[in-house]
Amino acid sequence: MTTGNKYWNGSNGKIWVNDTMWDDVSSFQAKVEMTFEEVPNGLKTAQVLMGYKISGSIKMRKTDSKILKLVADDYKNGIITDIKIVGKAMNLSTGKVERIAYTGVTFDEIQLNQFEEKKIVENEINFKAEDFEILQTA
Repeated sequence: MTTGNKYWNGSNGKIWVNDTMWDDVSSFQAKVEMTFEEVPNGLKTAQVLMGYKISGSIKMRKTDSKILKLVADDYKNGIITDIKIVGKAMNLSTGKVERIAYTGVTFDEIQLNQFEEKKIVENEINFKAEDFEILQTA
């Protein structure tokens, strides 16, 4: 195998939102950020994990109103829609796959209307999640 084949690229990722594949996604990222409190420990300082939070973003070319259909009515009525995202990254050359599920997902904002002459409409949706589960590792 050539060396270049071992590296992952972004062309082989997919996401599913509530078990429906979103095939118009051009970029997806999610991260977990830990919150620590420092505790003196003699001459050292220990880090104590106090919690974590999960956030991310989805960038997609607009082909329909799937986001509005998914959450707009609920959000207008003060209801948080039950959303689960599964992200899958893969290396086709090596067959290695990572799959992670994010639950308790909320979208920070939704685009109601957007257009610009001679431009493809792209939406970037920032989200937060309550929890994650590693389903498969490479």
